[in-house]
Amino acid sequence: MMLLDFLYPPKCKICNTRIKKGVICPFCVEKLDYCMSVSERTINVEQEQIGIRVLFPYENDTVKALLFALKRKANRELFILISTLFQKTLKNDKEQITVVNVPRSRENIKKYGYDHIKIPCKILCRKNKKLTYSEVLKRCKEGSEQ
Repeated sequence: MMLLDFLYPPKCKICNTRIKKGVICPFCVEKLDYCMSVSERTINVEQEQIGIRVLFPYENDTVKALLFALKRKANRELFILISTLFQKTLKNDKEQITVVNVPRSRENIKKYGYDHIKIPCKILCRKNKKLTYSEVLKRCKEGSEQ
């Protein structure tokens, strides 16, 4: 155990309980695994039907806390954990997939220095060769975040 860990024990980024290792406590990981449901939908883009997936229901309190942690208290370990959770949903896919995230507002990127979902998406695509990352979506005006 390092001296810093003794003086400032690590805490779960979601529920703030003390943990021995990692970034999220086992209880919160279990809650995320439970609420992680891939919702497949189609959207119409330029007269073409495109399949999309939503990985986490935003209404879930654990998911909200996770996204808050990504936005405000993120570190490399948390980004890797999120990309691993994304990877779990793709195990059975055989076709090439393009990963796209909804971009964060320019104002918040300036404030916090990063886009909280773009980083784990890029990590995920580096780990999995059948995935490509694309910045197709752009913010056309500043608005409130989700």
